[in-house]
Amino acid sequence: MKLNKRDKIIYTAALLEGEGYFGLKEVKNKKYPIIVCFMADKDIIDRLHNWWGGNYSIREKKEGVKKQYGWRLASYEIIKPLCEKILPFMGERRSKVIKQMLECKSYKRMSKMKKRNEEIRKLYKNGMYQKDISKKYNLSAATISDIVNNK
Repeated sequence: MKLNKRDKIIYTAALLEGEGYFGLKEVKNKKYPIIVCFMADKDIIDRLHNWWGGNYSIREKKEGVKKQYGWRLASYEIIKPLCEKILPFMGERRSKVIKQMLECKSYKRMSKMKKRNEEIRKLYKNGMYQKDISKKYNLSAATISDIVNNK
């Protein structure tokens, strides 16, 4: 199916309005936004996965239940812009949850960390020593090493 960007957003919004789950998953006492969609239609889940990335899974067929294909999005870099784009097309109940997801403190903290890590990688790429970066950001040398090596 060939769709332009706007049509993909509308299609995704409509599908997730009916079949999707939006929520905050708790991990180690912190909440993180997540979007999930499971259904028996493999081609639809393939489409979501191809358009937006994320994780793909299969629930094997059980007696009386069709095989289920799943798509899960937990990447804060993708969830935020996707939610901002589909929000105008969502119903009241889902809009409320999406707004809570966008206001999630853990989410905002992760966004700040991502920006900080990008700055650190840029400084390192431009020749600044890890030791100096460590002092500038008050982080351990091991943390700086992990960041510059994308760990």
